[in-house]
Amino acid sequence: MMRDSQVTMNAATRIWLDNLALSSGPMVEVNTDLLAAGEDPTDIHPWRVWLREGGDGSMPAVRWYQPIANANGLNQIVELFRRFADETTSLPSYTHGEQSRSLNKTATGMSMLMGAANIALKSTIKNIDDFLLEPMIEALFHFNMEFGTNEKAKGDLKVVPRASTALVQKEVQSQRLLQFLSLVSNPMDLALVDRPQLLRDIAKSMEIDPDEIIKSEEVIRAEQQALQNQALAQASAGGPMAEASGPMARGEQPIPM
Repeated sequence: MMRDSQVTMNAATRIWLDNLALSSGPMVEVNTDLLAAGEDPTDIHPWRVWLREGGDGSMPAVRWYQPIANANGLNQIVELFRRFADETTSLPSYTHGEQSRSLNKTATGMSMLMGAANIALKSTIKNIDDFLLEPMIEALFHFNMEFGTNEKAKGDLKVVPRASTALVQKEVQSQRLLQFLSLVSNPMDLALVDRPQLLRDIAKSMEIDPDEIIKSEEVIRAEQQALQNQALAQASAGGPMAEASGPMARGEQPIPM
């Protein structure tokens, strides 16, 4: 599907590497007729002194040429055909983690972008269901119905692959659970909802093991009991308050001075 874009990017990358290699250093032109006897034009190093004999003084014995680096233009070609590949496959770069300045990085915006990008994946999965899994399983089913020796396994069945359907249902279920969580996240409704169970359902819809991230009821009760014991220990450490004494404690008026 993206063969043309891939071939172009490969060719542009090879040219880019060749151009960088050629432009990494200068090229040298040496007029050996002007060099002194014994000079080696291939011996090039920093602070090299070239000895020359006679000749026109306006004509240099050594000339330097710096090849032009076209890396920027080649980078634009690679980037252009990378975008063509994204459009051809309907799989933008942000679906595999690449970030850009213009990318909407809010949770809602990313959810909408990922949902739109998953349409192509769902279509691909449905094609696998319709044109690979269903014909293959139907062929196996008919073979077993005709040649199978286990009569109990025979019956009137219909093969219905549900990979794409299950994918869509799971995504819709996850979105609905998140919407419901936002609706009941207020003081009036918190007492009416089993929040731990709701969080567990959300984790399952996102293919996350809830037992690994959500505390069990035993752990929650143990932590609450530990907090209560700590509060009681702090209260008992203060001791009883000292009783009042003197005339004020007996209700007598103080003696005026």
